[in-house]
Amino acid sequence: MCRHLPKLEVLHLSLNRLSGSIPSSLGKCNNLKYFSLYFNQFTGIIPKSIGNLTRLEELDLGLNNLEGSLPNALCHLCPKLEGLYLDANELSGNIPSSIGECYKLQMLSLLEIKFSGLIPKSIFNSTMLEGIYLYDNNLEGTLPPMIEAPKLNVLSLHRNKLRGNIPNSILNASMLKLLDLGDNFFSGPIPETFGNLRHLEWFRIANNYLTMGSTINHEWTFLSSLTNCKNLTRVDISENPLNGTLPTNIGNLSASLIYFYAIDCELKGNIPIEIGNLSNLLLLQLDHNKLSGFIPTSIGGMKNSRSFLK
Repeated sequence: MCRHLPKLEVLHLSLNRLSGSIPSSLGKCNNLKYFSLYFNQFTGIIPKSIGNLTRLEELDLGLNNLEGSLPNALCHLCPKLEGLYLDANELSGNIPSSIGECYKLQMLSLLEIKFSGLIPKSIFNSTMLEGIYLYDNNLEGTLPPMIEAPKLNVLSLHRNKLRGNIPNSILNASMLKLLDLGDNFFSGPIPETFGNLRHLEWFRIANNYLTMGSTINHEWTFLSSLTNCKNLTRVDISENPLNGTLPTNIGNLSASLIYFYAIDCELKGNIPIEIGNLSNLLLLQLDHNKLSGFIPTSIGGMKNSRSFLK
């Protein structure tokens, strides 16, 4: 194919019903920069000859039935790669540590696959990374330290088998807008410095084993920190054994807040009247807790809210 198209730079065959294996002759398309087979029915392995595409900037093989492992030398051989999308395939094995050699990588999307093992520390070597989507895999171990992640906007790791504490180094990703660590096995206290992520819009740590740590008055002090995040629209801390009470300054959370979930968190005490300050809240879910006292009348001022306080 490529022998007759030596100048081909863009090949998009997405959203078709193409099948069979990806031909190894593709590696002869020396000028190819953008290659997409998204949403087809391709099977077999990712051919090693893709490594011959030294000018490749975007590779999208998502939503196929590809098997095998991710070529170990892909980033070394494709140094200009900016976008790597392999979502929803039947790939397996580990994410190779050589992924850190993709120094120009901006988007890494390996979601809904079967990758196992550890998240390589080198994944944060690319200071250009803006989005990391690794959810719905079988990744284990701890979250690597984020020494350099100055442009990272999205870190989505939910539905894996990650464990250990949430490292304070996550604050080095100061441009984060979406942080989803839900549905893992994280434990230990929730860092009280999440408020340093001033651009945060989506904060989800639901369904883990996180705790409050030692506090004098048992208030959820990490919520106080989140009042610095003026663009927050969604907070989900459900299904963690947090214990404790809601702080009165919950009413100082972002005026943009639309969804607040704290289901089954061993939450006790009264609901602060200041919660009525969240005038744009659409959904407030505090089901399956140990709350007591009265429902504050200030909730009546939240005209858009649908509250669940079981």
